[in-house]
Amino acid sequence: MKTCFLLLAGMVNLAAVYAQNIGIGTVMPEPSALLDLSASDKGLLIPRVSTTGRNAITAPAKGLLVYDTTLSRFYYYTSSVWAELGNVPAKWSTNGNSGFIGDAVIGTNDATNLTFRVNGAKSGSILWGALATTTFGYLSAPNPSGAGNSAFGHLALNSIGSGTYNTTVGLNSLKSTTTGSENAAFGNAALILNTTGRQNTALGAGTLFNNTFTSFNTAVGYNALYNTVSSEYNVAVGTYAGSARNNGYNNVFLGANTDVS
Repeated sequence: MKTCFLLLAGMVNLAAVYAQNIGIGTVMPEPSALLDLSASDKGLLIPRVSTTGRNAITAPAKGLLVYDTTLSRFYYYTSSVWAELGNVPAKWSTNGNSGFIGDAVIGTNDATNLTFRVNGAKSGSILWGALATTTFGYLSAPNPSGAGNSAFGHLALNSIGSGTYNTTVGLNSLKSTTTGSENAAFGNAALILNTTGRQNTALGAGTLFNNTFTSFNTAVGYNALYNTVSSEYNVAVGTYAGSARNNGYNNVFLGANTDVS
């Protein structure tokens, strides 16, 4: 009789468990939780399996969660594939990433600028909205206030302020430009000293190297118009073309080492 009573009591208690939420570590589980785990110095340990073991699970249920010990990441089953929890790594791996659903994305989902840093210094950015500026390279255009600038290279457009619509590619290219606008520089140190000059075009390392404030010059070729300081509306095409001239207007230099109009 005693055995029957205990069995009956156990069945009643079991029915009560099924009829209410279950609490472990608490006598008052949250009403919205089927299982409420409460502890001050312990956690929930999800099953740990290797990648091989995870892939060997037969007919995994949709939503099945495991911790992959091979990859050190949580994975859940989507009903068709294993996906990393959250679809993206909890921490972006420096050794490469996998397990994404769709594209692997770095960026923002709202009207927020995207910035890259090296050693704490701004080393690339995509500025959204009115500034519409794109840069990549250590300290390239770190604090632009003018719109439409594009800079690619170490210290490219490093001093830019309110200058607008400048495009530059190369180490130190347009490095000193502050308010100059609509310049195009391609090559190491191209227009490196330019500050306020505008609408200059420099293609080649050292082109228009010493130009600081003059405008409307076009130089193509290594060190072309290298010493131009107070000249405008000049055109030089060729290695060292017009490199010795530092003043004068409306000159044309065609060919390597040419220095006469």
